[in-house]
Amino acid sequence: MQIRNVLARCVCLLGLATVTAVHATPVTVKFEDLGSTPIYDGYGGLSGWRDIGSVRENLYIPGGQGQYSFGGFNTAPDDGLGWDDGQGGLRFTDGPVIFEGAYFFNADVPANITTGILLYYQGQLVHRIADPMSGGLDWIASGYQGLVDTIYFAAGYDGFMIDNLTYSRRALVPEPSLPLLLVSGMGLLGWTQRKRNVRSLA
Repeated sequence: MQIRNVLARCVCLLGLATVTAVHATPVTVKFEDLGSTPIYDGYGGLSGWRDIGSVRENLYIPGGQGQYSFGGFNTAPDDGLGWDDGQGGLRFTDGPVIFEGAYFFNADVPANITTGILLYYQGQLVHRIADPMSGGLDWIASGYQGLVDTIYFAAGYDGFMIDNLTYSRRALVPEPSLPLLLVSGMGLLGWTQRKRNVRSLA
């Protein structure tokens, strides 16, 4: 009975180990298909859009990746970054993702205030992407490979704009070498048990 329990545990552990997390194809949220249509929850795989801003025609800020961008006001939680307007962040609706980056613009930032994009996972701040403080929508890469389920924008008095917000989902694929290890391990355990049975009969 004991050897069966050991075998069952080994099968479970090795079965879990036969998949490896890899990056899937990135998702890019561009806003071009919306135009003047109000943005809706779930757009681009995120919810919370309408609580923090709207899609705007990009007429004056250089660096936009199309005719439309998304603009809003500060959403940073009260953690010493930006001006807390008490608004929510954007939540990934289908589970945690790898946040790759976005084109980002921030205007009228007060002195001694740090602005940028804040990445959260399970209610905890896990990474801050610094605002480049440029004169237009510039790409800022995340540089963080951990999981993220919510993003916030720490902005100045005039709010922020984003474009081409990009993230990837993790996909599970088989690890080719691990099934062989599973079979080998089970064979070794079976051989050990058989040897014990022969000794007990002798």
